Amino acid sequence: MLRAANLGDDADTTAAIAGQLSGAVHPWEFDRALHAWWVEPGALLAGEYPGHAEPTAAHAELALLVDAGVRHVRHPIPDFDVIDTDDCRSIIETIKREIADDRPVFVHAGGVSAGPAP
Repeated sequence: MLRAANLGDDADTTAAIAGQLSGAVHPWEFDRALHAWWVEPGALLAGEYPGHAEPTAAHAELALLVDAGVRHVRHPIPDFDVIDTDDCRSIIETIKREIADDRPVFVHAGGVSAGPAP
């Protein structure tokens, strides 16, 4: 999926299509509540922003992630902007560290959420 996104041009659409294909192979059991798929089953989950205009629905989406062992770690990337190399490395290191510690990672349009605190 990363290789597809790195081709450039319309990278977000390319990554979304690659993600949909990944979802067909590695579906997340709660996809109807929060559209997501396992990029790496049990370790790396990708999907839509876990929020909703209705507070009860937003709470339900977040509860699914918490129940899956995901905790929140912020790595903001402003819309229509590019982060520098150090910020990119920080995000990648967070993902690697959480997966190495057997904590699932959920990557979404609004940032990165990682597994439970030690």
